[in-house]
Amino acid sequence: MFINLGFEEFEKLVNTKFSVNGFENVELELFEVTDRKVTPQQEMFSLLFRGSKDHFLEQRIYDLSNEQFSSAEIFLVPIGQNDEVFTYQAVFNRLLKS
Repeated sequence: MFINLGFEEFEKLVNTKFSVNGFENVELELFEVTDRKVTPQQEMFSLLFRGSKDHFLEQRIYDLSNEQFSSAEIFLVPIGQNDEVFTYQAVFNRLLKS
């Protein structure tokens, strides 16, 4: 499991690959961490991933792993496609410790 699922930790992982556990040879590339908003109680941001046109992932929770972290279950939503890739988004709205 990720130790800390915050904006800054994911920002360090931009342009790295994540394996989609349970699917053979399926990887996603984190290409953008965006839309950060912070209040005293919450941090909100989103992740944008690119995946191969060969493997469409429907909207649901996936177990993703990365070389720098073990794994985390993340809810992905397909938000676009072109001739080469599918694009997915994960939105975070997390409570901050007081």
